[in-house]
Amino acid sequence: MIALTRALRADRLLLALTLLLAGACLYPLFRTTVVPFIDLPHHAALAGLFWDVIFKRDGAAQHYWIDPTPVPYWTEIVILAVTQRLLGVYLGAKVVVGLALLSVPLGFMRLCLTLGRSPRQGLWAFLLTWDFNLYYGWLNHVLGVGLALFLLAAVLEAETPRDAAKTWPLGVLLALTHVLPVAFFLGALGLATLARPRALVARAIALAAPGLALLPWVLRALAVPHGDSGAVYDPIDVRLASLFKYTLGNGPLAREAMLAEGVAFVVLLFGPLLLFLLPQREGRGGERSDHHQPAAAALLYFFLPLEVVRPVTHWGTYPRFATILLLGVLLLPNPRLSGARALALAPGVLACLWTSREVGAQLRAFDAETAPFFQAARMVTPGARLLALCQENGFPSARLPMGDSLHAYITARVGGFNPYLFDAPTTVVHYLNQGRLPTPGAFGRQPHLFSMKTYGQRYDFILVQGLAGDPVVRDPKGDGKEAVKVFEGGRWRLYQVR
Repeated sequence: MIALTRALRADRLLLALTLLLAGACLYPLFRTTVVPFIDLPHHAALAGLFWDVIFKRDGAAQHYWIDPTPVPYWTEIVILAVTQRLLGVYLGAKVVVGLALLSVPLGFMRLCLTLGRSPRQGLWAFLLTWDFNLYYGWLNHVLGVGLALFLLAAVLEAETPRDAAKTWPLGVLLALTHVLPVAFFLGALGLATLARPRALVARAIALAAPGLALLPWVLRALAVPHGDSGAVYDPIDVRLASLFKYTLGNGPLAREAMLAEGVAFVVLLFGPLLLFLLPQREGRGGERSDHHQPAAAALLYFFLPLEVVRPVTHWGTYPRFATILLLGVLLLPNPRLSGARALALAPGVLACLWTSREVGAQLRAFDAETAPFFQAARMVTPGARLLALCQENGFPSARLPMGDSLHAYITARVGGFNPYLFDAPTTVVHYLNQGRLPTPGAFGRQPHLFSMKTYGQRYDFILVQGLAGDPVVRDPKGDGKEAVKVFEGGRWRLYQVR
């Protein structure tokens, strides 16, 4: 980070454009209470429960426990837990979103310095902030990619074991953030070393930190008996055709917004050809002028599966590398961008400003669509056991149907029990088997499974999302308890069990 800070201080245009584009990418966060990211509400809830379990508040310790084993999710959960505690759930979550989305372009600019390229060239990475990974709420992956870029730059520059040892904190942090960016880091560094073996001892020392940090998690995963991975692979033509979808094709649905996304994608795909037409800089020698980073991203994108079932259930594996692949394409040219030649960056800068404006409009519309939800959320009391029945999960402003995770923001704020949170070997907070309450299956997406006697009477509040066919209306009473409507607005109806 020191090298990037020096470059920004020495180049006023670089500093001005970095601040402009960073501000533009953060601008949409100021237009909404929460962002329409599928997985983020779950992470926010688990981060809130992190404190509740530790300090035994509101009965959370009766339902959950914290796994102290180092896993590749600790970084995000801890940061979310701190920011939400200091700033509140909604603002705290958006702060972590901002940190994650800025980490990638800043890390890419840092890598440009290491590879002998102008950091101005890295400005186009801001086009990829609001990408597929971010809209799915995979903040741990996005932050991990940013950390991997910083770490790769530091390790490529390390000439001695002492230099390599200085990268250990960043290596451990990366390992505890997400395992897939670790795979990219290992692949890029491995290809660079195979092409030109050098500083082998230093690189072995640098690799020790993420390797040792991940070792307990890897050993635990291998110790679980499992058969075939159940992997699902997409053919090459599908991967090529999906490159837009897995980078910029998951944002706003408005016609002008989709046009802005398309223009941004064209700039990223064909803009490097424009940069090749400029006079090229001389590389700083050896591997620093080669293209191992895009090669590693291409191998991961074109050969990893879409989904695996064992040892950890995971969907969207290879698509997560589409953004890194386009970043790698930006590394292929090495243009001189001084003086008037800096005008070649204009298409990327203008496309970024355009897409950020459209994302801001999308998030403003999403905020209006979800306003009744936050009215209902304010009525749920601390420590409440919440059952969410969500059958209407799409929103006009959002491409991805994230409504069946929105309820987790309530648990993030009030704690208590929510039966539909993530619980996987990569999470930090887990359910206690003896603390689970009877719950309708299908993550609440099939309200016809609901029964007040079997399920509803065991909860304090029932949130219905999608009023057509509300099952609580036809079955409001259990053994001495009744669901009483306390709020209705938009597609939401909130019941208190009394």
